Amino acid sequence: MAKQVTYGLDAIRDLITGINSLAAPVAVTLGPCGRYVVLEHMSKLTPVITKDGVTIVKNMSLKRPTEELGVKLLKQVAGSVSEQVGDGTTTAVVLAREIVIEAMKAVITGANPEGVRRGMADFGSEAIQLLVEMARPCEDILSIAHIASVAANGDKSVGEIFAKAWHAVGKAGVIQVELGNSIEDVLNIVLGTEYEQGYLSAQFVTDKERQVTEFDNPLILMYDRSIEAFSELLPVLEIAKSESRPLVIMADDVVGEALEGLILNHVSDTQKVVVLKPPLFGETRLSALTDMAILTGGKAVFEIEGDLLSKVDRSYLGEAERIYVTSETTLITNPLGDKEKIQERINYLQSEIAMGDLGSKSPTGRADFIEKLEERIELLCGAVATIEVGGATEIEIRARKVLIENASNAIQAATEFGVLPGGGSALVRVRQMLKELHSADPSVELGIHAVREAMEVPMRQILINGGLRPDTVISRIESSTEPFYGFDLSKQQYGDLYEMGVIDPFKVTATVLQYGIAIATAVLNSAALVTEGDEERMFLGDVELHEGFNAKLAGEERINDFRNAGYFDD
Repeated sequence: MAKQVTYGLDAIRDLITGINSLAAPVAVTLGPCGRYVVLEHMSKLTPVITKDGVTIVKNMSLKRPTEELGVKLLKQVAGSVSEQVGDGTTTAVVLAREIVIEAMKAVITGANPEGVRRGMADFGSEAIQLLVEMARPCEDILSIAHIASVAANGDKSVGEIFAKAWHAVGKAGVIQVELGNSIEDVLNIVLGTEYEQGYLSAQFVTDKERQVTEFDNPLILMYDRSIEAFSELLPVLEIAKSESRPLVIMADDVVGEALEGLILNHVSDTQKVVVLKPPLFGETRLSALTDMAILTGGKAVFEIEGDLLSKVDRSYLGEAERIYVTSETTLITNPLGDKEKIQERINYLQSEIAMGDLGSKSPTGRADFIEKLEERIELLCGAVATIEVGGATEIEIRARKVLIENASNAIQAATEFGVLPGGGSALVRVRQMLKELHSADPSVELGIHAVREAMEVPMRQILINGGLRPDTVISRIESSTEPFYGFDLSKQQYGDLYEMGVIDPFKVTATVLQYGIAIATAVLNSAALVTEGDEERMFLGDVELHEGFNAKLAGEERINDFRNAGYFDD
């Protein structure tokens, strides 16, 4: 198909039209008073009712190719924010749209795009630094509940169940979210551990759609070396097959003939298996392998101690109720090791921490020694909380699952980097603190102005959705010098937002701002759009703006005029 090229102001206008078309329905869902959006389902049957920004973004498309490019650019922002922090996509869309519009105003009036870009980058850098200084730690149960409630669009029941889960598993534990079968949400707590190592090959997945490997009641082999020969694994494969149980091979590496043989066994259903690496790295990995053996009730095979993989018997194999492996992480649920032996191992590691690294004269070396021991303790004493999402219908359950997953991601971000005043207050506060930031270069100044003006829009939209006049509230917040002073929309009162529970993870707010500036930079540097054209109707620019001018029809009419005038006569 022929390509259509759109230049200059026409290109900018179509990009912004697409961005606006996506941002408008997303914006109405923002905040505790945000409303739902009803989406037509691909099956044309039951519609989807949601307040989740990502769900709306995924279901949006436009007919005009040039406007669809704007939609896709904003989808990239929402997708990147969702992937990075799992929450804040609605705010990201609203903020990005406004930064783009303000930046385009500057370019259209004649500003140098490079100068505008530098201005936006300079303001963004200063703003992120102020957000870092403003952030407070988030580790208490009450703050966890507040974060979860805010991320779930004000659903306090979500906050309550996450508070219970956090209290049970702690910072070292894992919180999972699954579809349930009852009206109410159900919380289950089991012993378990998670670490950052995934399967060695995607050929081991059992769920191709989610790209994960899930086994119930697996046997676990732990080995300290690389495995190359498939024949060495035959004894352990026979043990697993005789018990009709899947096999997990935890080894430093599995390559060549051994890996190929295991993949063949797995895909042919001869023996279900997954291969992954042990937790941690270097010398610590060998110690962690022993920890995992104690945790699962097996024995690690150490070649350095004279063990042979080909001589492994049933006593070496650990067990667990369930294992869940992705390309990046491994989650072992309810490992079946002896609880007394596990506690003895934890006590031993804690005594090592108390003594410190007496052989190291470096404070950094001692700190590193203690940090590695703490990581090993986390592996041994972790727990897994599973929240089974409830609801009256399958549609409601799936919609609530998205919100609860947002809450889980928000908690992870908050405990990692701290929290900021919520409801858009952090951005408004930083905007006010940087009001004296200017540049002598007019184009750079317009870039600074673009981000500064956009930073109040998320709060403005939240207040509009709540039926309030934004100017009065924003003016009162800006007049205060207290960093966490703000307005609680649900309670209709001003005060310390940290104490009132209106807080957002720092990581979410910072990521939203960074991607908003990034998409504006991409748009303002776009001089032309190349899209699939329509062979039947090729337009120069926009039909309406050019009074319906059609190049092909106009050309045919001109040829007919020449023909009628006799120019083509012999």
